[in-house]
Amino acid sequence: MSDMEEELIAQRDAAIAVTKELQRQLQQHREVVERTFERRALNAERLRFHAEEQLRRTQDEREWEATMCSRLLYMSLFCGMIGAIIGWCSGLLVFIVFQQPLAGFLMILPGMALGAGMGLAIAKVGGA
Repeated sequence: MSDMEEELIAQRDAAIAVTKELQRQLQQHREVVERTFERRALNAERLRFHAEEQLRRTQDEREWEATMCSRLLYMSLFCGMIGAIIGWCSGLLVFIVFQQPLAGFLMILPGMALGAGMGLAIAKVGGA
C-alpha cells in the first residue's frame, strides 16, 4: 500500500471516531434535555396538585365562613328579639308593679342589647 492509501484509511478511521464521539455527545445531550423536560413536567404537576389543594381548602374555608356568618346573623337577630321581648315584659312589669312608665320603657333597650350580645356569644361559641 502506498502512503496515500494509508493516509486515507487513517483519515477515514479518524472521521469514524469523530462521528462516534459526536453521536455519543449528541445522545448525552438528548438525555440531559429529556431529564430536564421530565423534571419540569414533574414540577409542573406538583404545582398543579398544590394549587388544586389550595383552591379546595380555600373554597371549604369560604363556605365555612359564609355558614358561620349567617349563623351569627340569625342567632344575634333571634336573641335580640328574645331580649327585646324580655325587656318589654320586664318594662311592663315595672310599669304595673311600681307605676314607673319611663323606667319601664327604658328597660327595653338594655334587654335588646343583652339579647343581641347573648346571641353573638352563642353563635360564636356554637360556631367554634
